[in-house]
Amino acid sequence: MNKEWESEGLSPLNVRIGIHSDIVLVGNIGSLERMSYTVMGDGVNVAARLEVITKDLVTRICISKTVVREAGERLKLRALNEVTVKGRKSTVEVYELLGLEAIEIDTSLNKD
Repeated sequence: MNKEWESEGLSPLNVRIGIHSDIVLVGNIGSLERMSYTVMGDGVNVAARLEVITKDLVTRICISKTVVREAGERLKLRALNEVTVKGRKSTVEVYELLGLEAIEIDTSLNKD
């Protein structure tokens, strides 16, 4: 998409993403007058802070060590640093997500 936009003289789309894994509260929150479907909790705050940190770390996708533990060994990563995120006393170990390892699919289970 960016190549097409640039050929048309438009600015490319630049996206930064922060990913963290934690327990959160998800659902409709509010009153009858004003209801909002939202996500709340420390995990949301950490992910939002990681998104902001991507600019300083010169990366597009920043993930926490918690995500690395949960996702397993398929992730291609570059270790970045331990960072202090706003609103937390402890540091968070972060990585740049570079991609995923290819997985082999067992096609012998397919029935013809």
